Amino acid sequence: MYPDLLGGGTGFSFGGWFYDGNSGPVAAPRWVSLAGNVRSGANSSLLAIDANGGGNFAAAPPTVAQAVGTAVLTFTSCSVATLSCEPTDGPNRTGSIALTRATPNLTCANGPVKPRNADFAFSGFWSDPALPGQGVFVEVNNAAPLVFLAWYTYVPGIPGSATAGQRWHTGQATYTTGAREVTMGLHETTGGAFNAVTPVPSTREVGSATLRWLDCSRAQLIYAFSAGSNAGRSASIAMSRSGATPADRRSP
Repeated sequence: MYPDLLGGGTGFSFGGWFYDGNSGPVAAPRWVSLAGNVRSGANSSLLAIDANGGGNFAAAPPTVAQAVGTAVLTFTSCSVATLSCEPTDGPNRTGSIALTRATPNLTCANGPVKPRNADFAFSGFWSDPALPGQGVFVEVNNAAPLVFLAWYTYVPGIPGSATAGQRWHTGQATYTTGAREVTMGLHETTGGAFNAVTPVPSTREVGSATLRWLDCSRAQLIYAFSAGSNAGRSASIAMSRSGATPADRRSP
């Protein structure tokens, strides 16, 4: 959430949504982005659902999001929300999803005084500006205490605009307050189905990554894959924060 990004009282909401788009034996990792305006004091916002396809893992070409539906995100408290969605990129996907915050609340409050947290302010979306259409969502939560990331990317060499080449990876590690570098395992999850309890997906570790913050707006992701769809690939990505720097991190 970016308060007042578009003017006084008008902010911007941006999020990522990842799932398995197949209920069969073949893995079909899918991810979309959610974006839209939000008004101060409002508890809901209308979001566009956008999908990117035709990209390459950590390489050109840049990709452009295509609209694949709409959603309404409604918060009933700082820990509970509902996502009512109407995706158009697959059958039987219209409905509502009850959401509960997965980590402790740090900066949300239903009042005029908003708590701040300098570590949590390193959370957000980070990407290589030269490669729009892929990047990582990060949460730094020193109350949990952990760092969690979701990496939205692709496999190499999938042509065209189809989402068949989409891949997402997750990582998690214990966090120490004040740390500016953390190493974690990278995981690949397959075998689930969109918004369904069964089949139960399976997750395996496919590599490792070190996330390093250089300052309030620059970071580095150093990765090495040992298995999975990007096995054998290792390098580093210079990343910048997407969106405004939170007030907690605007001064040294």
